[in-house]
Amino acid sequence: MDDGAASLASGPGGAAAAAVTVVATAAADGARPPARLRHNLLANMVGSGWTALAYVVCVPLYIKLMGIESYGLVGFFVTLVAVSSLLELGLGATLNRELARRSVDPDAAGDSRDLVRTLELIYWGLAATMGALTVVLAPTIAHHWLRSSTLSAATVQSAIILMGLVLTFQWPLSLYSGGLRGLERQVALNSILVVMMTIRTGGAVLVLWLVTPTIHAFFVWQLLAAAAHTGVAGIVLWRILPAGRRARFRRDLLRGIWRFAAGLSATSVLILVLTQSDKVILSSILSLRFFAYYSLAALAAGSLAYVFLPAFQAAFPRFSALVAVGDEAGLIRTYHRMAQVVAVLILPSAILVAAFSRRIVEIWTGSADTASHTHTLLTLLILGTALNGLMTLPYALSLAYGWTRWPFFLNLAAVVIFLPALVVLALTYGGDGAAAAWLTLNAGYVLVGMHTLHRRLLPREKLRWYLQDVAAPALAAAAVVAAARALIPAGLGTPPTLALLAATLVLAVLAAAASVLGIPRPSELAAQAVRLARSRPNAS
Repeated sequence: MDDGAASLASGPGGAAAAAVTVVATAAADGARPPARLRHNLLANMVGSGWTALAYVVCVPLYIKLMGIESYGLVGFFVTLVAVSSLLELGLGATLNRELARRSVDPDAAGDSRDLVRTLELIYWGLAATMGALTVVLAPTIAHHWLRSSTLSAATVQSAIILMGLVLTFQWPLSLYSGGLRGLERQVALNSILVVMMTIRTGGAVLVLWLVTPTIHAFFVWQLLAAAAHTGVAGIVLWRILPAGRRARFRRDLLRGIWRFAAGLSATSVLILVLTQSDKVILSSILSLRFFAYYSLAALAAGSLAYVFLPAFQAAFPRFSALVAVGDEAGLIRTYHRMAQVVAVLILPSAILVAAFSRRIVEIWTGSADTASHTHTLLTLLILGTALNGLMTLPYALSLAYGWTRWPFFLNLAAVVIFLPALVVLALTYGGDGAAAAWLTLNAGYVLVGMHTLHRRLLPREKLRWYLQDVAAPALAAAAVVAAARALIPAGLGTPPTLALLAATLVLAVLAAAASVLGIPRPSELAAQAVRLARSRPNAS
């Protein structure tokens, strides 16, 4: 299960349409992205949208059938999945980048197959190690870490053992997915995702409803679904790879990629600390019931990942290929267009959910009590996640250049400052303090991180990113949502509220898209100012 859930905002079709408009409506100077990039972006949006829909429908059913404390264990599993990425060593993203770079070299087919086999063997070994470690630690976690009032320690321990098995079979999926993205075969990848996510989430509901509503049954089904998903993705990747001799393990290929992988791995560890330390700390100091509320808010806020990750997944291999051939002009065009797509997709949704968080949670879960415990958390977390999402394209740019020092030192500084503050705020204010720390962290990323990135990469593009790619759509969307907040009455029934929220989202997305398409570049504004100054008659 991914660390996120469905987008709570209605009308994803309107957001998708506006995003397609931003991508397709480019200036006549060639800003239009290549066809494969557009197809991959749309495929990623469909896959993410379907995953989001599956979660938004099924999560309330999980809670209703299993109970809130059992869902707290599901939230702990999400955290466990993220923590397990400590062992990932940056191999999935490395395979993505290397296959993208080799895809423009017709003589690299054999190396591509050998690289996949080499990383595959390492990955499965790490997956087995990680699963075994979870099983060994299950008694300690069940008896001394998690705090449950309705589930027995034996039930919690059994669930954690099953989590370890699920992790073992689910974990290599990220390697195969990275390979398919690097080859820009994301239509195939998302076709698999749609089918398997339907089986995984819908099948879990059926098992809980028709067989037994227990956390044990839930994770048994997750184990079967994870094994099937990983197996299918691996088979498809091997069939799509260029034909050649039998693939073999080659240690020499590791020497060519270890610096990039090591830098990315070190950065991933720091990102993991920053993104999961709140949940690790809260899982220990809160009861499973209140940790479940925080997990639910984090799941809803994480829904934005299903919006901005498709853009990252489509853009990263394209950036890598453009850097490999030295096409900086094409890179700049693609960078800004994709950054605008991300902003148009996530900012209207995040602002809307933040403004109507209590009502949205109440409608989604059917519980006023859950909404009262969750809405403030959701407001803080989703705004922080939106800022985090804005950084995905700059992050992809740095990785495409192989510059892993920037995200490493940026996140190292964030850990030094953020982690002590998080501990104090979480211990003092509980979930609200942790959520506030998350928002502050990502505001620092946008203010400091972008400045340091553009001092080295595309230095003339920083101001355009801030003003045209981000500020313009943010202000346009905020104006629409503010008007809706003033006009929609608080006591309105559920159907009309949903209709008005959906209409507000569509209008906010359209306003954000219009602001991006309608603003000339800073260089064009400067040129117009110069022409105007030269055309003025001299003072007599």
